[in-house]
Amino acid sequence: MDPENQNGMAGIGAVRHSQQRWAESAMWITQSNTTDPAVLLDLCDDYLKLGQKDDAELTAELVKSLGAGNTPILEALEKLLRSSAPSLTEGVN
Repeated sequence: MDPENQNGMAGIGAVRHSQQRWAESAMWITQSNTTDPAVLLDLCDDYLKLGQKDDAELTAELVKSLGAGNTPILEALEKLLRSSAPSLTEGVN
């Protein structure tokens, strides 16, 4: 994979996420340096599934910032955090 192809890397990460291959998904999404809040939402979920709460918290903050004004993304983040990490839900909306 061409390291300059950020969309390709993010896409592979999204596919790995749908396959429940959390570690591979996190690796690809992280390497993509994406700013897409929907993809970063998957990364946050990956980290939660892997038990990496600190990374999940930082990624949730990115999703909140980059997804500001995007109600569906923020609602999805809130739902994810409420179900997986209730202590991280403060200030989602």
